[in-house]
Amino acid sequence: RDWGKKTGKGYYKFDEKRKAHPDPELMPFLEASRKAANLPPLKLSNEALIEFIFFPVVNEGCRVCDEGIVEKPSDLDIATILSMGFPSYRGGLIHWADTYGATYIAKRLKQFARMVPQHAGFFTPCEYLTRCALASAKLSSPPPKSKASL
Repeated sequence: RDWGKKTGKGYYKFDEKRKAHPDPELMPFLEASRKAANLPPLKLSNEALIEFIFFPVVNEGCRVCDEGIVEKPSDLDIATILSMGFPSYRGGLIHWADTYGATYIAKRLKQFARMVPQHAGFFTPCEYLTRCALASAKLSSPPPKSKASL
């Protein structure tokens, strides 16, 4: 867990006060990865970076709900806590997403799609998320007009 601190290698370098700083040795790898993915360098705040990473995951979770792959959105909350280590104090992915609201998430996904148009499809809000946003509904509510049946 603290291997980077112990070895002095990893995503961050730690100074004598154990404060983390980005490791400059990683820059060539990040640049190569960015180039391979055809991504421009993005300047994002910490909050925007969290949204950039997790809102597409929320979108996919909404798609899974809409397709009837899970019985209810709270099943995803449990699965994300137990399988991907999502912080339990946040209540799971869908519960956490409801703190932002479907309207905000859909708006931000559209903004991200404009930021990286070559990957716009990755950020396009799914039907379930769009319906929740238009209805000002919580994502944790039963799927409105779900197409899926079990």
